[in-house]
This record gives sequence, C-alpha cells and structure tokens, in this order.
Amino acid sequence: MVAASAALALHASWLPADEYEPDNQFDLSVDMPTPGQQDRDFSGGDSEDWVRFYAAKGYELYVIGRQTGTNVHLGLEVYRLNTYGGISLVASNQSAGVGTNNVEDAEAVVSIVESGYYLARFIRLNSGGGDAGTEYTIYLDYGGGLAAGSLLLSFVDGLNTNQPPPGSWVKRVFNGSTNWTEVGTNQQLAIKGLSAGYHLVSLVVAGAAGYWPAEDPFKPNQASNTNSLGYGNPRRIYVPNNDWATAAFQMTPYFAVTAVVTDAFTRERLSDAAIRFSTSTGVLAGFLHDRYPNFAIYATPWKTGSRGEFPTNLYLPAGSWDLELSKPGYVTSITVQAIGQQPPGTTNHLGAIPLSPRDANTNGIRDDWEALYFGGTTQPGLDADGDGVDNRGEYLAGTIPTNGASVLALSSVATGEVLQLEWPVIADRVYRVAAGASITGAWSTAFGPRTAAVNQAVMSYLVTNRVGAMESYRIEVLAP
Repeated sequence: MVAASAALALHASWLPADEYEPDNQFDLSVDMPTPGQQDRDFSGGDSEDWVRFYAAKGYELYVIGRQTGTNVHLGLEVYRLNTYGGISLVASNQSAGVGTNNVEDAEAVVSIVESGYYLARFIRLNSGGGDAGTEYTIYLDYGGGLAAGSLLLSFVDGLNTNQPPPGSWVKRVFNGSTNWTEVGTNQQLAIKGLSAGYHLVSLVVAGAAGYWPAEDPFKPNQASNTNSLGYGNPRRIYVPNNDWATAAFQMTPYFAVTAVVTDAFTRERLSDAAIRFSTSTGVLAGFLHDRYPNFAIYATPWKTGSRGEFPTNLYLPAGSWDLELSKPGYVTSITVQAIGQQPPGTTNHLGAIPLSPRDANTNGIRDDWEALYFGGTTQPGLDADGDGVDNRGEYLAGTIPTNGASVLALSSVATGEVLQLEWPVIADRVYRVAAGASITGAWSTAFGPRTAAVNQAVMSYLVTNRVGAMESYRIEVLAP
C-alpha cells in the first residue's frame, strides 16, 4: 500500500466520456458485488474506468487495483454516491509506478461510516506504448467481518435514514424454498449459515402503504431487474462458500399528484407548463423535485400534457410541498404549501390550477396573443375584422381577430315550435345562451352557464318555449 503522501490530487469534477469505452464516466459505471473481482484493461485508448459497489456501515473496505500488465501505472479515486444526487470524494491513491507486483497496487482502505453505494475510478496515469500491457484486476473486500456463508443486509427508509421502512420483512428464496425474516427496528441484519449460490432476496414493506424501492440513478427500470446488483427488488445475490456477501435495500414512501393547468384569462388548458416541487423540511429540504425518479440522469422533467394535465408519473415522497409552475408567456406561479403532509400510498387531486398570462398593459388579453395578431398591443373593445365581435371577445372565444370568417356564431334548425341551437366549443370554456325579444332589447339567460367537456366539439340547446315572433338569441363566452 502506498503512503498517503503519494495520493492523487483530489478532483472536484470528472473527465468527460471519450469515444472508446462505455464505462469511462461515473454515470456509466459497471456494478460489482462486494466482495468481488473484475479483470480490466485500458483498451481502445481509454484512460479511465468506473465501477460501482455497495459497502456496509461499520466495516473497512479494501478497494484495490492490481496491475497485471507491464504498461500501466494506476491511479485510484473512491467516491460516495450521495443518496440525493451527486458524488463526494472519500479516498484516493496511486501505485508506485509501472509494474506487475503487489508493490504496484493502487489501494484505498475506506472506513464505511454510512452504508450506501460507492464508486471507484481507476485511471491510467502513464502514456505511450499503446494499449498492450494495460491489464489490471479490481478487488473489493472487507478487512474482516462475518463468517463465510453469511449475508449482511442493510435497510434504509428514504425519508428517515436512521431506521428501516416500517413493518419490513426479508423474503429469501433458494432452491425452491422460501424463508421470511422480520426486520423490526434493525438497520442491518446478518443471515448466517447459508448455502453457496444465488439467493433471490426481496424487501417487503407490510407495515405501510406507498413504499417503493429506490431506482438506479444511472439506468432505468432497475428496481424490477433481479440481476441489478444495487437496486433489484427482488434481487439475485450470490453468497460464496468461502466468504460473505452484502446488499442494501432502500424504500421510499411516495404519493401521486394530479392536476390540470389552465389559462387564468380564458380557462384554456395549457400544455408544456414546467412543474417543480420543493420542500423546506426533512432530508429533502433544498432539493428540487421536477421528475421521477428525481435524481436519475435519464428521467424527463415534468411538464403538462396536451390537455394541461400533470404527467402520470408525478410521484413525490410523503410530506408537504411547495409548487412552482412556469411557461413562456406566463407569470411563474409559486404556491407555498400547495400540498400539506400528504400520506404515502394516496393521490392528491389539486384540481384546476390557473396560470396568469403576461399582460403588460393590463387590458385582459395575453401579450403573446396581441403580438401574434397585431404585432403589439391592441384595444380590447375594437372589432379589427368587422365580424361583430370585439378583440377581447375573440380572445376569450379562441377565434382569429383578423379573420371575419373566424367567429363564434350560433346555427339554428327550426322544427315546428322547437328550435335547436348549436355552436362550436373549446374545452373548459364556459358558454351561455342569452335570449331577448329583439336584438336591441334586454337579454336574459336561456341556457347555461355550461362548461365544455375535454372532448366536446359542439354544444346545443333546444328552445321549446319561444319568446315570441321577434325572438333573438346570442352565444356568450364567460370570462373566469
């Protein structure tokens, strides 16, 4: 082992990926069991490799890169994969130089004070000589611990890292036989005297609803992958006959959120509005939640769908949350305590949430709409296209203010004493039919107000009590 004075300079960042290897940056790391061994080389001009592994609290873990080729000088950095995003350097070292014996090991001994996932970065420090002779072997092993044939399991509640998920049980299947072990209040549990081979192990939370297994931040759908060394639940875990194995299971309580985002002026459903949640309490304080899984590099940020609806994968850890909504052309909305102490396994229905358009001249018309049709501001009471509806009326109705043929109008069919009125509608706008004895007289509500449904294209009204020979009807769109 090399003296600490020979350690590599600590790096605050990592090198970008090159074109040769799929494991030369931290988010492409290859999983290793602990204890474990992998044979590697720096082929194709690659100068670094990353591996990921789990380490159990209370033990010393040896991370070793042993040079087996004659053209490699190894550097080593060990990082902690933070539960809520990012990585932190915990150790570094390098071998004595180019060579192929134990003296040239790059070794780090890490005292594990917090169970979790770690990353090791192995760097080729020498250059030249091509790829030949760059072979090395990675070893992960604990300095002492349990007896051979033992399995040490760790359990983490994602919102309370000092306890396991409530009411947890370990289910273990081996050679067709199923065994259950209660976790209780233990954060670690050693199962001893196991036969060598693959055991299918899962953590089942029976004491509370809504607990889901943590997802891999680098690779999607690993919680359902039994071969995922770090995230599968259930998971195939190999117990050797001459050593012991470790594994960890993290479960977090979630709840779902639904809502529809609408235009505060017109009730139009708004697509592509960005959705962000934050909290000022608990272990997640200061972290923005805007996707699921929240700290996964592959996750897509939440945005409203074509009908203004929240995405179906909007899940939040149990607790209270502030909500931020934003969209170009609209004033960003921040609602403090939009959700208060929502329990896991439930759904919070926020209903329709209005988002105010930008309206610099406060004329009740969205600035973007004015710019689109008039190149700037306009007068709400003017009738630009002469179709009998002023500009604000066209804005509320969703028609084109510069096209006289684009107008909200009634069509009618009379059958005897019955008159059927019809008109086109836009989802979530509110319509009312007014009736009067004449077009210049007083008007009264004959139908509505009625809100158009999401998939509705036409609304109709049957007039059975005719006002009189000079009867008149008009259709109105009501502002929020």
